[in-house]
Amino acid sequence: LLSYLVNTGEGIVVAGTHGKTTTTSLIASLLLKAGKNPTIFVGGELNEIGGNSYLGTGRYIVAESDESDGSFLFLHPKIAILTSLEDDHLEYYGSQDKLDQAFKKFSSQLKSGGILIANQDDEKIKKISHQVISNPSSQNVIFYGLHGGDLCGQKIKYYSLSSSFQVKYKTKLLGKINLSLPGEHNIYNCLAAISVGISLGISWDKLREAISNFQGVKRRFEIIGEAHSVLIVDDYAHHPTEIRAVLKAARKMNRRIIAIFQPHRYTRTKLFLNKFSPAFEKADILILTQIYGAGEHPLPGVNGELLFKIIKRERKLPTYYLDTSEEIIDFLVKQVRKGDLVITIGAGNIREVGEKLIKKRGQATFFIMKR
Repeated sequence: LLSYLVNTGEGIVVAGTHGKTTTTSLIASLLLKAGKNPTIFVGGELNEIGGNSYLGTGRYIVAESDESDGSFLFLHPKIAILTSLEDDHLEYYGSQDKLDQAFKKFSSQLKSGGILIANQDDEKIKKISHQVISNPSSQNVIFYGLHGGDLCGQKIKYYSLSSSFQVKYKTKLLGKINLSLPGEHNIYNCLAAISVGISLGISWDKLREAISNFQGVKRRFEIIGEAHSVLIVDDYAHHPTEIRAVLKAARKMNRRIIAIFQPHRYTRTKLFLNKFSPAFEKADILILTQIYGAGEHPLPGVNGELLFKIIKRERKLPTYYLDTSEEIIDFLVKQVRKGDLVITIGAGNIREVGEKLIKKRGQATFFIMKR
């Protein structure tokens, strides 16, 4: 159904290992603000439309693709955005090479006169793009990045919950963006969205206004609330690279970080067993819990406790394994300090821990106020 809608209209499709949901949401928000009234399909809840889909009357179909089962190969967009490419979903593809080939095929399925927008700082994406586009300097490709490209982010400043940067397109300095999202990864997402806007001829003033007023996506560094000066945040990150990016952004807040991670899928946990530990280096305290299977059958010997043992061997900072949300909350009540950042991480239901913490805020015994 999605391929029918995308392929019969003018599809703007986002693909990549990381950043798809936020990038798709930024593009959708940008087109809405520019009066294009697109139809929208996104893999998260975009606050601006109050959900993950929107029926527009305009010519554009903005969609987040899904490479996990190869279904993105049904799509033939007018504009394709490639955000990043890493090893993931190898339980389906069987090898990194087959995953790379799938992205190459997707990129070659542009409609006549279509435009490829690619992250030139990602080596795999850059290589694939050069293989697909015969003339990389043509009008049919826009490379974006922080270290060069057609559209480049410069003079970046990071704040606790936001960032700012200047945008240069080829030889022209367009201006400054104030983005209400933290972290380098979100600047990349923003540059991808701006590239789409430029390719559609949207003015810089409208682009800047739309990006600056972006209202965010649920479960993407979403603030659940604050209780007694303890900030509680939730993020959907589940791949080691995503986790590292989220915690790097969180470190800018100058708070002690208590990270609670729920592994996602048995196959992914097995694939990345030895890659998770470095991803949590920015967490002062790490709590691991059971795997969220997401419909998968358990794999013998692969569980949250196995991941805990591997990470515990490598981490020098406090690391714990707690099986249930009740155990986690009891632990936090005893350990949390005034000014802490508690962040739940994972694509499963770990968010509920943060929500339950907020519900406790009215209790007099909630949070030990340690200096």
